[in-house]
Amino acid sequence: SHRPKDFVYNDIRYIHNPLGKPAERDMNMVSNDVDFQKVWDCTKSSNSETSTSGADDISYAGGKGEVPGMRVVRFWEEQGGGKEALERNMKLRRSKRRSVKTKK
Repeated sequence: SHRPKDFVYNDIRYIHNPLGKPAERDMNMVSNDVDFQKVWDCTKSSNSETSTSGADDISYAGGKGEVPGMRVVRFWEEQGGGKEALERNMKLRRSKRRSVKTKK
């Protein structure tokens, strides 16, 4: 799936941070601000934790833990302008593709 998700169901956090195709970004189906999403922080939360790697700032025994994220179930609906905007963007995309094909 190329659809971003970040939600909790039955006490399990589900995260999907796709890049999406350029056309999907144009239609606001995924974020235009494509980047990595930090979901877990392994840096030590205190000096009492020990690191098995020898690094003083990383803990493989816990660290700070989960990084909260903004809840996303349907990006295009919640942040991309809604169903009407998606339909409008899809029609615009189709018409652009047709005009390119007729010029060839």
